[in-house]
Amino acid sequence: MAIETSTKEYICPGERHPISRSIHLARLAAFFPPCRDCPLREDSRHIAPRTNSPASPFTERPPRRDLFVAEGVRGVFLNELTRGLSETIAAAFAALLWEDSPINGRNDGIDRGARHVRPTVIAGYDERPSAPSVFSSMVAGLRRTGCHVIEIGLATKPCFSFAVDHLHASGGIFVTGSGCEPSWTGMDFVGATARPLSLASSLARLRDLAQRPLSRPSRNAGTQRTFQAAIPYEASLGKHFEDLRPLSVACASPSSLVQQTVERVFASLPCKLLAVDLPVRIRNPVHRRDADVLRLSTVVRESKADLGVLIDDDGQRCGFVDERGRHVSPGAIARFIVPPMLAKSSGSSVLLESGAFNEMRPLVEALGGRCQPCPDACEDIAKAMADSSAVYAGGDAGRHWFVDTFPTNDALIILAKVLVASSQAAVPFSELAAG
Repeated sequence: MAIETSTKEYICPGERHPISRSIHLARLAAFFPPCRDCPLREDSRHIAPRTNSPASPFTERPPRRDLFVAEGVRGVFLNELTRGLSETIAAAFAALLWEDSPINGRNDGIDRGARHVRPTVIAGYDERPSAPSVFSSMVAGLRRTGCHVIEIGLATKPCFSFAVDHLHASGGIFVTGSGCEPSWTGMDFVGATARPLSLASSLARLRDLAQRPLSRPSRNAGTQRTFQAAIPYEASLGKHFEDLRPLSVACASPSSLVQQTVERVFASLPCKLLAVDLPVRIRNPVHRRDADVLRLSTVVRESKADLGVLIDDDGQRCGFVDERGRHVSPGAIARFIVPPMLAKSSGSSVLLESGAFNEMRPLVEALGGRCQPCPDACEDIAKAMADSSAVYAGGDAGRHWFVDTFPTNDALIILAKVLVASSQAAVPFSELAAG
């Protein structure tokens, strides 16, 4: 219990040593948590109005913001998404995988006779400074709940998704703050075959599990090993970059890892690459007035490149500009990359977002394809593509989905398809996009 001493000093609840009145008032102004239990908390009325907010009394605290968003978890590092909370959410994801794991299975001799096969989880993280800290807590939560963890370390989101499918894992967690300010971090989740988890479906189950106590499904901690996912991932990209003309391409991205991947892929191509570094910030790569799109346009014009591509920090969303530095809409990109895919898979479906649906429907049906509306959530897109054997999904937002060995959203694959189409057309990119 807090008391006021004869020397006008104060002792905070839970502390032994007295503090001065100025520190007492400063803690009240900063809403120091122990002040909620202090009998002298009414002294806050002596604080200047500009620092004492009547809207935030100590007796009432506003509810915490829900960190679960449409496609994962996002929050300010430490202020909202702490290491402990990261471990709790990872343990809840493990519980979700345990619920879906086969019964009476065996897994490489480690759990012979166990009731369930231990889930195997791929773990990776992006380039944000806070990512390694969240990553270590996340791995601890997975191992504590008995999962086998395969660590791929620093990677792009498409490389992570590739690893989940390539290693036939039960699921994966990718530490990333993509789409948010640099001080933010978070986690994205995928299931088997790299199927994304969205709040409209499976992610809601994960949120419910994270809010209640969880028991350990196994007495033994899970194992941990590493895997160099970048090597097979980059090798898998080679088949998409074939029969290219010697084009000049300006590539802008805030992710140095994305830039390094592009450089390694282009090292064996006849194309010339011009790298453009960008700051980490919230951007819209498909908006022609975005500051980074305008910067890329300037580089393309000054260097006389054949085209420019802006890849966001998630390695998935992208936008293009032509040789004149003019922005090319995602719908225009879809118009000239979808026909070759339908030619190879006659009668296949195409999932189109609302803006491109009416415009492209006659073209798709003329080529013998079926046009269907594209869902909003990533989990629903992946499921719809698998159920309808669709060859493409997207059209408006700069996220183009294809089926490689699994439904994937990879900016490097769309770049490859754009380069192949440009090489085969043998016309300026602006004419190809105008269609």
